[in-house]
Parts: sequence; structure tokens; C-alpha cells
Amino acid sequence: MTKIAILGCTGCKNRGVDALVLCSLSGLSKVFPGALFSLFTWTSEYDRQRIRDSNVTIIEYPYRPRRLSPPPPASPQGRKQALRHLARRLKRSLSPQAATTSHPRHSHLVCPVLQGRLQGFDLVVITGGDVYSSEYGLESLGYYLSLIHTAQSLGIPVALLGHSIGRFSDPESKSAWLDACQSISFLTARDGITSDYLNSIHGTPANYHVTADVAFGLVKAKPYPAQRSHGLPLVALSVSAGIAQWAGISLADYTQAWLVIIRTILDDWKCDVVLIPHVQESYGDDRIIQTNLHRLLGFDSRVSIAAADLSASEYKAIIADADFLIAERMHAAVAGISSFVPTVIASYSLKAQGLVREAYCDDILQNSAPLYQASDYRDVSLVLETLKVAWSAREELRKSLRNNVPSLIERASSNFVLLAEWYLRQHSDH
Repeated sequence: MTKIAILGCTGCKNRGVDALVLCSLSGLSKVFPGALFSLFTWTSEYDRQRIRDSNVTIIEYPYRPRRLSPPPPASPQGRKQALRHLARRLKRSLSPQAATTSHPRHSHLVCPVLQGRLQGFDLVVITGGDVYSSEYGLESLGYYLSLIHTAQSLGIPVALLGHSIGRFSDPESKSAWLDACQSISFLTARDGITSDYLNSIHGTPANYHVTADVAFGLVKAKPYPAQRSHGLPLVALSVSAGIAQWAGISLADYTQAWLVIIRTILDDWKCDVVLIPHVQESYGDDRIIQTNLHRLLGFDSRVSIAAADLSASEYKAIIADADFLIAERMHAAVAGISSFVPTVIASYSLKAQGLVREAYCDDILQNSAPLYQASDYRDVSLVLETLKVAWSAREELRKSLRNNVPSLIERASSNFVLLAEWYLRQHSDH
């Protein structure tokens, strides 16, 4: 019976992670029938309420930042690291079951706690996103690289499914990724921009494919809490205060920009608005900024917040019922695009550009790409111009999505088919 560990899960309070986990479990179960899964997550107590599959064990594994480079041996931390490495080498030499494939230069990226918990697994799957980049700092990248190196230290094959990789803004990050490629058994990229970038830096492992975001396979919930109340067109907004730092503006200026946008939608477009708090983590709770916006609008009855403890599937159903979506959260955008809802994305990294390029046809991308930069919030008229063009062309956007998205949904399924084919070939060879 195949035992599969799923790593890289920050927790289902992030509905993007919720979507990735659900789709990964569903897809892997189909191609590995009878497999047992262990989900390593930062929020195990919450996630156990979401996932009640008897074949899935939920294991708490919190975030542990790690250095990309080993500390100098002369430092107290370096001496402790050297002693721990020596102890691990001694333990491996006494244990015939433990693999010895980890190179000494990776020892600082091997987590002993995770190493112990991964004993006996046949495959490690690391869920998608843009975590293998310079976007979130060196220690975050070190943490996610440690998942790869820890599994590899035990000789467990490592698969990364549906990732956006890079860009790496410094030589240390780039070198760390290129080094990790040697320990990755199987990788799928979710967009062509990632593929172009990885090829340009020679940063692909041997088994590599371009597919699509795993969450394109998420099924909409039925029933779900409907948001329409006035019979007017409905615009869904995925607003996240964290994007203010990428915009380079204060939270107050960011809030004022969104007030202008929402009032334009309400008064000029004559639409209702539903706010989608796609992430409700303690360190990034979308409900806070969205409630404040509603408050500053005098709790306008044309505005609602879908702030219940809804699942990713329920949020997707609400978004699918909208006539238009403006998304700052990546997987809120995926929910809209995969439901053929005309979607404009606020971009702060290559992942947004990658998604737009995959979803829309060339004519739209060349003439009026439904994308604006986070820095445009400094001059909200730039955002309004992009939104005005997209709103006027929403039927053309919808038509483009209907042409392109079925292929993306098929490519999302291929993540699992390709992985299973590779895995079975490896086992048949041995």
C-alpha cells in the first residue's frame, strides 16, 4: 500500500491551500487507488474539521524558518549544527534502513523532526504556489527547500505539483534552487512563464512538465449561500490588505483606493458587490480590511461580505455566480477563471502574469490585458481605466475563457496522471 506525505500546507484557513489540498487528495486517490495519505499542516486542529477522509491523517508541522546557507562553524549555532550533523551521520551508519544520499552541504536544510516523521513513506508531494521564489524572503525559501532536502535525505522521491517557480532576485536564492533541483524527482509548472524562466536559468529537474494549477479541478459546492439581493449585476472582489506592501503605499492609501473602486462599481456601473475573504489566517485575515471597507461605506446594503467559515468550494460557487471578478488573491482568481467569470487580476508577482497568459487569448492580452500592477494603487485612475476596459469587454473575456479554460482543467488533471506514470515506471525499473 502506497504511503504519500503531502507537505507545504500552510492550512485550510487559506482557501487557496484548501483548494490545492482537496484537489491533490482527489487527484492522487484516483491514480494511486488505496493509498494512505498524511497531510503535514500548520493548522492541524482546524484542518481536521475540513478533511474527514479515513485514508488521510492530519499531522501538525509548523513553520520553521531556515537559513539558505549553513552558519559559520566558528559561531555557537554553527558548532551546534556541526554536532547535530555528526550525530545524524552516526545514527545513519548504525541504521541500515536510513538512506545516506544527503550531501553534507545540505545538512542545515535537513529538519530532524520532519526526518523522523517521514520514515516509511513512499512518496512526498509538495503542493503548489509561488513559495519557491524570492517573494517571501530567504528564510521562507529555506523552509520550503528544507522539505525537499529532508525527504531526499531519506531517499524518498519528491514531487512538486503545479508550482510557479522564481524569480530569484539574488545569487544565493538562485543557487539554492539549482542545487535543490538535483533532489527533486518530479516537477510540474503551472504556467508558461515559469517554464520560460526555469529554462533560462537551467533550473529544471530531469522529470519536468508544464501543466496547470491543481485548483482548476476544484468542484463548486451545491448548495451555497447566494449573494444576489437587488437583481443587479454582481461584482465579486477579492481584497487583501497585504498587497499594500507590494504597492508601496500605506494601508490608509490602499483603503482609500478601494473605496474609490467600490463606489465606482456601485454608482457608475450600477452593480452589487460581494467581498470574498479568501484567506482568514491570523497573519493575513481578509475579513479585517473587507469589514473596514464595508464600515467606511456606511454598511451600504448593496455590499455584502461572504465572511462565514466557508470552504474553497463554496467560495468558488459564489464567485461563479458573479458577473465579474477583481482578484488580489491568486486562487480566488483561479476560481473565477475556471468558472468562466471575466476576471481582472491585481499583479504583484509573475504568478498573476502567468495565470492571465494561460487563461486569455492573444488578442485580449495584446490589446487590453485584464491585469494591473499593485503599484497602480498609487494612482487609482490607472486601476479604474483597466477595470473600465475589462468591464466593457466582459463578454469577450468570457468567450476567451470558454475557449481556453477546458484545456487548463485537463492539464490540471494531468498533474496526477503524469506523476503516476513516472512513479510506476520507476518501480517497474526496480
